[in-house]
Amino acid sequence: MIFMTESRGGGNRYEEQAEWTSECFSELDSLREAV
Repeated sequence: MIFMTESRGGGNRYEEQAEWTSECFSELDSLREAV
């Protein structure tokens, strides 16, 4: 899901990968509960 970093304006900033990944999973969990 590295492509998602582009939407955050940091496609080449891999050091933030862990941060947005944790946020992404949190949102995915919320979506799963909604469904």
